[in-house]
Amino acid sequence: MQEKADSMTLKSKWVSQKIGFISFGFFLILVGLIWLNTPDLKDAVVAFFEDFHLEEAFQDIYLPAPRSEWNHKVVYSAFQQFCVGYGLFQILILVLRFVFRSSISDKAGTVSSFVFWLGLAFFVGLLLTEAVGWFAFLAGFIVVAGLSLVVRSVAHILLHTLHM
Repeated sequence: MQEKADSMTLKSKWVSQKIGFISFGFFLILVGLIWLNTPDLKDAVVAFFEDFHLEEAFQDIYLPAPRSEWNHKVVYSAFQQFCVGYGLFQILILVLRFVFRSSISDKAGTVSSFVFWLGLAFFVGLLLTEAVGWFAFLAGFIVVAGLSLVVRSVAHILLHTLHM
């Protein structure tokens, strides 16, 4: 009986690893497609990073920020496309995790990734449309990171409770 359990654990790890390779492969494809379809992205990315300086976010607290946060729409748009594409791809990954009976932890992590990437896309969109500034975007990033941790824990509890 123990031998069968060990065999299932090895199979589960093997499947999880292969799904990880699929995810990484899609990541590379998506980055490449966005790079190919966004004119002058290389120059825009270089200009974005060269534009950074330390700016006072709060009294005596300095954080990196672009000098001209509204002049980088090409970078923001490309990043938003990536976030949406990779976030939606997590749905396929989640389906694969259910089909191949991945661990509860892997499933919960995928749900968390879905929330993270689409939540980040939302805040990048706000930055892109100038609805928020750089530091509000960073605050949104922190909110999304926290939300994705909460979602991961709730998903883990629910999946464990429902024996999925």
